[in-house]
Amino acid sequence: MIRTENNSELTKIQVGAVPYSIVISPNGNFAYVANQQSSNVYVINTQTNAVIKIIPVGLLPSGLDVSPDGQSVYVVNTNSNNISVIDTATNTVTATILITSSSPADVAFSPDGSTAYVTNLNSNNISIIDTSTKTILQNVGTGQNPLGLTVTPDGEKVYILNSSGSDVSVLNTATNTITASIQVGLYPYSAACTPDGSRIYVTNLLSNLISVIDTASDTVVNTITSEIYPAGIALRI
Repeated sequence: MIRTENNSELTKIQVGAVPYSIVISPNGNFAYVANQQSSNVYVINTQTNAVIKIIPVGLLPSGLDVSPDGQSVYVVNTNSNNISVIDTATNTVTATILITSSSPADVAFSPDGSTAYVTNLNSNNISIIDTSTKTILQNVGTGQNPLGLTVTPDGEKVYILNSSGSDVSVLNTATNTITASIQVGLYPYSAACTPDGSRIYVTNLLSNLISVIDTASDTVVNTITSEIYPAGIALRI
């Protein structure tokens, strides 16, 4: 836990083995941490910094996201080829969604929560899930080894990072088709979208660069040098 006013460390919170990703609930009251090696999700009360629940999920939980209404957390279990759906009211897994493609890696909700998008690392596609029925609507081909992804605030586009192809696929959500491929650095790893939806920032793990994409033209408009192996990224709101 870091105090943002002066970047000082407040405390450490013990979680599971190999914590990989974290999301915060929309109201800011809870944090959910996916622990890859221990195959569980830790739920942290952000007011007390205490772990209030440990939730078993599938094998190698990687990406996770919380729904816009805060009622569900989707956890991608890479080595189980499924998604654990956590009910945040009870902090229990209430459903499991089978992913028919190979090695799901990350997940992101549409702004209205009606759809979830899942990258499938070894199938070169993404799965589009109807969250009301918890079923896959369709799989859409992308570039090579899609890893991370981000959805624009208006829900009109999904930017998919193809780690082996060093490019970003752009999904038009109205037609569920890929409309552009944007060349970035080596091994694009994670992405974040500005609140106004005008820019996408992409970390390139093996280039030590951050690519800045203009969403109106779907082109790289700036490249920022970073420290070695840039991985996660977050934007100040």
